[in-house]
Amino acid sequence: MLGVAAQNIGIVCQLEGEAARQSGDEITARQRFDEAEQSLQEGLKLKIEQGNKPLEATACGQLSQVYLLMDALDQAEEYAHRAREIHESLGLKEVHMEYHTLAAIARARGDEAQAAQWEARRDEVRTELARRARGGAATDASLSQ
Repeated sequence: MLGVAAQNIGIVCQLEGEAARQSGDEITARQRFDEAEQSLQEGLKLKIEQGNKPLEATACGQLSQVYLLMDALDQAEEYAHRAREIHESLGLKEVHMEYHTLAAIARARGDEAQAAQWEARRDEVRTELARRARGGAATDASLSQ
Protein backbone atom coordinates (compact mmCIF):
# COMPACT_ATOMS: atom_id res chain seq x y z
CA MET A 1 0.00 0.00 0.00
CA LEU A 2 2.94 2.34 0.58
CA GLY A 3 3.90 2.05 -3.08
CA VAL A 4 0.38 2.94 -4.17
CA ALA A 5 0.26 5.87 -1.73
CA ALA A 6 3.60 7.16 -3.04
CA GLN A 7 2.33 6.91 -6.60
CA ASN A 8 -0.89 8.73 -5.73
CA ILE A 9 1.08 11.53 -4.09
CA GLY A 10 3.23 11.70 -7.22
CA ILE A 11 0.17 11.99 -9.41
CA VAL A 12 -1.23 14.80 -7.26
CA CYS A 13 2.11 16.65 -7.49
CA GLN A 14 2.11 16.13 -11.26
CA LEU A 15 -1.40 17.56 -11.57
CA GLU A 16 -0.48 20.52 -9.38
CA GLY A 17 2.56 21.11 -11.58
CA GLU A 18 0.45 21.03 -14.71
CA ALA A 19 -2.00 23.51 -13.17
CA ALA A 20 0.84 25.81 -12.15
CA ARG A 21 2.30 25.65 -15.65
CA GLN A 22 -1.10 26.50 -17.16
CA SER A 23 -1.36 29.54 -14.93
CA GLY A 24 2.13 30.66 -15.99
CA ASP A 25 3.96 29.76 -12.77
CA GLU A 26 6.84 27.73 -14.17
CA ILE A 27 8.87 27.81 -10.93
CA THR A 28 6.08 26.16 -8.96
CA ALA A 29 5.45 23.76 -11.84
CA ARG A 30 9.08 22.59 -11.78
CA GLN A 31 8.99 22.20 -8.01
CA ARG A 32 5.85 20.06 -8.21
CA PHE A 33 7.30 17.96 -11.04
CA ASP A 34 10.44 17.38 -8.94
CA GLU A 35 8.25 16.30 -6.01
CA ALA A 36 6.25 14.04 -8.32
CA GLU A 37 9.44 12.42 -9.59
CA GLN A 38 10.70 11.73 -6.07
CA SER A 39 7.42 10.24 -4.92
CA LEU A 40 6.98 8.15 -8.06
CA GLN A 41 10.54 6.83 -7.81
CA GLU A 42 9.85 5.81 -4.21
CA GLY A 43 6.67 4.04 -5.25
CA LEU A 44 8.45 2.31 -8.14
CA LYS A 45 11.15 1.00 -5.82
CA LEU A 46 8.53 -0.54 -3.54
CA LYS A 47 6.66 -2.13 -6.44
CA ILE A 48 9.86 -3.66 -7.78
CA GLU A 49 10.65 -5.04 -4.32
CA GLN A 50 7.18 -6.60 -4.21
CA GLY A 51 7.64 -8.12 -7.66
CA ASN A 52 4.35 -6.64 -8.85
CA LYS A 53 4.99 -6.25 -12.59
CA PRO A 54 1.65 -4.61 -13.54
CA LEU A 55 2.06 -1.93 -10.85
CA GLU A 56 5.72 -1.53 -11.79
CA ALA A 57 4.63 -0.82 -15.36
CA THR A 58 2.08 1.71 -14.15
CA ALA A 59 4.72 3.48 -12.08
CA CYS A 60 7.16 3.54 -14.99
CA GLY A 61 4.45 4.94 -17.26
CA GLN A 62 3.66 7.68 -14.77
CA LEU A 63 7.34 8.54 -14.41
CA SER A 64 7.66 8.78 -18.19
CA GLN A 65 4.87 11.36 -18.24
CA VAL A 66 6.51 13.42 -15.50
CA TYR A 67 9.88 13.33 -17.26
CA LEU A 68 8.16 14.42 -20.47
CA LEU A 69 6.67 17.39 -18.61
CA MET A 70 10.15 18.17 -17.28
CA ASP A 71 11.53 18.00 -20.85
CA ALA A 72 13.85 15.16 -19.77
CA LEU A 73 13.17 13.25 -22.96
CA ASP A 74 15.81 10.52 -22.58
CA GLN A 75 14.49 9.60 -19.14
CA ALA A 76 10.89 9.85 -20.36
CA GLU A 77 11.66 7.46 -23.20
CA GLU A 78 13.53 5.03 -20.94
CA TYR A 79 10.61 4.71 -18.54
CA ALA A 80 8.01 4.59 -21.31
CA HIS A 81 9.85 1.68 -22.89
CA ARG A 82 10.13 -0.11 -19.54
CA ALA A 83 6.38 0.24 -19.06
CA ARG A 84 5.70 -0.81 -22.65
CA GLU A 85 7.87 -3.91 -22.37
CA ILE A 86 6.11 -5.04 -19.20
CA HIS A 87 2.64 -4.34 -20.59
CA GLU A 88 3.44 -6.14 -23.85
CA SER A 89 5.02 -9.15 -22.12
CA LEU A 90 1.94 -9.54 -19.93
CA GLY A 91 -0.52 -8.83 -22.75
CA LEU A 92 -2.05 -5.90 -20.85
CA LYS A 93 -4.35 -3.48 -22.65
CA GLU A 94 -2.76 -0.50 -20.88
CA VAL A 95 0.09 -0.66 -23.41
CA HIS A 96 -1.76 1.90 -25.55
CA MET A 97 -0.89 4.57 -22.96
CA GLU A 98 2.83 3.90 -23.45
CA TYR A 99 2.43 4.12 -27.22
CA HIS A 100 0.74 7.49 -26.70
CA THR A 101 3.58 8.72 -24.48
CA LEU A 102 6.24 7.45 -26.88
CA ALA A 103 4.48 9.35 -29.68
CA ALA A 104 4.53 12.52 -27.58
CA ILE A 105 8.25 12.04 -26.88
CA ALA A 106 8.99 11.53 -30.58
CA ARG A 107 6.96 14.64 -31.41
CA ALA A 108 8.85 16.66 -28.75
CA ARG A 109 12.05 15.62 -30.53
CA GLY A 110 10.61 16.71 -33.86
CA ASP A 111 10.38 13.16 -35.23
CA GLU A 112 6.92 13.14 -36.79
CA ALA A 113 7.50 9.85 -38.61
CA GLN A 114 8.29 8.01 -35.37
CA ALA A 115 5.37 9.73 -33.64
CA ALA A 116 3.04 8.50 -36.39
CA GLN A 117 4.33 4.94 -35.98
CA TRP A 118 3.65 4.96 -32.23
CA GLU A 119 0.25 6.51 -32.78
CA ALA A 120 -0.60 3.81 -35.32
CA ARG A 121 0.26 1.12 -32.77
CA ARG A 122 -1.79 2.97 -30.14
CA ASP A 123 -4.75 3.19 -32.49
CA GLU A 124 -4.54 -0.54 -33.32
CA VAL A 125 -4.81 -1.40 -29.63
CA ARG A 126 -7.66 1.05 -29.08
CA THR A 127 -9.51 -0.40 -32.07
CA GLU A 128 -9.06 -3.90 -30.69
CA LEU A 129 -10.27 -2.81 -27.25
CA ALA A 130 -13.36 -1.20 -28.80
CA ARG A 131 -14.03 -4.37 -30.79
CA ARG A 132 -13.77 -6.44 -27.62
CA ALA A 133 -16.12 -4.07 -25.80
CA ARG A 134 -18.69 -4.74 -28.52
CA GLY A 135 -18.38 -8.46 -27.82
CA GLY A 136 -15.82 -9.56 -30.40
CA ALA A 137 -13.35 -12.27 -29.46
CA ALA A 138 -9.61 -11.74 -29.73
CA THR A 139 -6.41 -13.17 -28.43
CA ASP A 140 -4.28 -11.40 -25.89
CA ALA A 141 -1.36 -11.67 -28.30
CA SER A 142 -3.06 -9.19 -30.64
CA LEU A 143 -2.71 -6.49 -27.98
CA SER A 144 1.02 -6.93 -27.55
CA GLN A 145 2.03 -6.37 -31.15
